[in-house]
Amino acid sequence: MGAERRRAPAPDQRRYVWCGVAAILLVCASWWQGSHTPLPKTAGEACDTRCAAPTNGTLAATLTDAAAAAQRTCAERLYRCNDATLVFVHVHKGGGTTLVDMARGNRAGLARVNRNGDPELGGRRVPWWTMGASEQTRWFATLRQQDVRFVATEKGFPGSANLLAPYPNKLVYAIVVREPTRRFVSYYFWKWRRKDLYAVATKRIRGNSDVAEVSDDAPSFGRFVEREQPLDAYYVRRLLGMGERAVVVDETALAKAKDVLRRTFSVILLTERLGDFGPLVKRTLGWASSDFDAFRAKRNPAPNLKLLEAWRQDWNEEIARRMPLDRDFYAYAAGLAEERMKAGQ
Repeated sequence: MGAERRRAPAPDQRRYVWCGVAAILLVCASWWQGSHTPLPKTAGEACDTRCAAPTNGTLAATLTDAAAAAQRTCAERLYRCNDATLVFVHVHKGGGTTLVDMARGNRAGLARVNRNGDPELGGRRVPWWTMGASEQTRWFATLRQQDVRFVATEKGFPGSANLLAPYPNKLVYAIVVREPTRRFVSYYFWKWRRKDLYAVATKRIRGNSDVAEVSDDAPSFGRFVEREQPLDAYYVRRLLGMGERAVVVDETALAKAKDVLRRTFSVILLTERLGDFGPLVKRTLGWASSDFDAFRAKRNPAPNLKLLEAWRQDWNEEIARRMPLDRDFYAYAAGLAEERMKAGQ
């Protein structure tokens, strides 16, 4: 499926207890404060004007399209006024690191201790998506008091039972979506990249190689494909808060994931066209520095086609054939991204 697999932990309640303890500790932990000074309020914003968006509880699942659009507008204005949190769904190998780097460059309020934008406490990412709705609300409010206004999440996302609506919770949701086949291939070459001392030293001195190299113990690409079954529905599972092997992921689940994307997310970007979305980011978030090319930290090597073709010559078509739901979701996301980009022009 393209996400790192780990042995499932024994079912217990410790992670929920840990979340509660983490939320309490945040109030007292000064080292959690945002690592950058607060963003200046955007000139011309009516920051003291009360938002008139309709609310129906605190959960996103209750929203209609019209109410969701009004709530997103309110939350975006509050963010530009330095009074809301940007929640970034960081898709693994989806190109999201560039947005995290842009957030740093814009002093967007990352937690002082974070892992690629994910807040950390005690050396662990805070699994805030497992918190109940009211606990999440308090947690995000506590972070804002500490000037933390950017929260990435690469390991999880709330489900319908605890996904907070943009308003009155003061949350702006963002995601970068990548074409599914490319993301999966990139994941293979990342997971099985060379990690020996010579390769690491060479990368530090010269940067990435032109063509991706894999370690000696890497499985063939064909074997990797079979290991990662099911390949499909990665995006659907992420946005619905499902586990990696949820029992039923079908067209109904796809439709629900599309609803979450359309209603909840303000910023929808495409990895393949990041450079086109600078004006949208500037308009929606108020970030002054919105040139994505200026924040691309690395040049990724091209995939080694010989390793892919050793599996089968039509490797690209075959992977795509196994990902009907994700390809449908990506096409839908691309349409929404284009629509949102043109809306403010």
